[in-house]
Amino acid sequence: AGLVFRSTEDHNVMLDESGRLSDLPLEQSSKWLVAGDQLSDASLVRRLYHSEELLGFVQAVLGRELFRSADPMNCVHLNRFGTGDGLGWHHDNSEFFFNILLQAPEKGGEFEYVKDSREDDQRIRAGVAGVGVKPHRLSAGDVLMFAGRTAMHRVTPVVGSTPRITCIMNFASNPGGGILEEYTRLRFFGRPLEPASSRGG
Repeated sequence: AGLVFRSTEDHNVMLDESGRLSDLPLEQSSKWLVAGDQLSDASLVRRLYHSEELLGFVQAVLGRELFRSADPMNCVHLNRFGTGDGLGWHHDNSEFFFNILLQAPEKGGEFEYVKDSREDDQRIRAGVAGVGVKPHRLSAGDVLMFAGRTAMHRVTPVVGSTPRITCIMNFASNPGGGILEEYTRLRFFGRPLEPASSRGG
């Protein structure tokens, strides 16, 4: 239980410190999470993430060469959304994620996105206002592969006593890619990246 971090934060839609769209209200996100560097190498989720079969499957579906994220905290992690928890609008630092919905809530916890928004301020503003938003309904056991860096997305607040539980696996186009902005790391994981020598396996 000591591994679980309660993440509650206000953040901008770009998840960086560029100051872009700074006039928009901050988004609110909250959840419980276990970071990748807190998962044992023997855990099922880490074994799945590092399997050649999964990497090959994701590459085949997306039709391009991909690499596992080089970020030890964000490469694979577990999220738990309780009553009222959700993710505000944001763009990911990582290019692609593989999201397994392990448990669906009774109500709420819906994944919504705005396509091709990253370089389009007008589309971002419209999406925050509820225009051009596309829902993607998931059931327990479903997998979502998504280009979270290019498309703004969110998870609506969970309603009811059954939490939404997901496993997120991140991938990059280049070796060594997928490293989080420190702005994002401190808000979503609550701590800086530990030196490799101090991380346990």
